[in-house]
Amino acid sequence: MIRLVRCLKRKSGSSTDEFRRFWNDPEYLELTNQVVDTMNAVRIARNLTLQVELNRTLKEFHDQDEPYDGIIEIWWQNAQVLNAAIAEQDAGDMQLRYNGFEDEYIDRSASRFFFTESN
Repeated sequence: MIRLVRCLKRKSGSSTDEFRRFWNDPEYLELTNQVVDTMNAVRIARNLTLQVELNRTLKEFHDQDEPYDGIIEIWWQNAQVLNAAIAEQDAGDMQLRYNGFEDEYIDRSASRFFFTESN
């Protein structure tokens, strides 16, 4: 399986509550699902970072910056399915709409996007 991992940081000046409203917006969820369908993905997971003391303790213990605000993982059966989906015009158009919706809330320069492989 091929997995896209999207570790998302909210834009500077945006509060955690504002980010969570964006994250839970039905339009964002619908766009996310449309991207998954258009891209022929087999699974998606959306996770928000917990606002708990243990996360603050981990951050301090490891001398790290603030954690990512949300993580989205999207799985494909294999690279061939992913590559075929990327080549489709509909997928490109959908990604532009999706990115446009995220642009108000996501700091792409502080976020991380990468593919992994699992057996």
